[in-house]
Amino acid sequence: IEGTRGCIGAPDTFYPLFYTIYNLVITIGPFIIMILFSLLVLNNLRRKQRRQVSGSTPAAVTTITRQPYQRKDVQFIKLCLIQVLLYIVCNTFYAYNATYAFVTQTNVKTAERAALDSFLSTIGLIISYFYMAITFFLYTLVSNTFRKECKAAIKRFTQCRYQ
Repeated sequence: IEGTRGCIGAPDTFYPLFYTIYNLVITIGPFIIMILFSLLVLNNLRRKQRRQVSGSTPAAVTTITRQPYQRKDVQFIKLCLIQVLLYIVCNTFYAYNATYAFVTQTNVKTAERAALDSFLSTIGLIISYFYMAITFFLYTLVSNTFRKECKAAIKRFTQCRYQ
């Protein structure tokens, strides 16, 4: 670590490349997993929506009827989509900054440019932490069922605590 460049790895070592790959993996990995499981949930809800109705005799024809989505299912779909979109918005900037820092590590930067890069990197990190902190509020705003459960849990906690 060079003292004149701040607390960053030397550009001629493996660490900056490792740090960039690490940031891309921790940004893109959860995104892919979230998309995959959201698609699996949607597929499961679609399959749950279709029901087979069989006749009482063996010669009767099996029909498939489409049931409307239940309210909880619609809330869950909204929650999955909003969570994925919020993740993209909050973590894309941080991954971009890590990649930008790696690509421009050998460039000579003025003090103002280095300060601006450091500031933007810090803002990107704060926004990525913001995603982790906002999930409770996201669930509370989107899901009526989650709000009811939270109210019931708080009510049980306060009743037990003050008895």
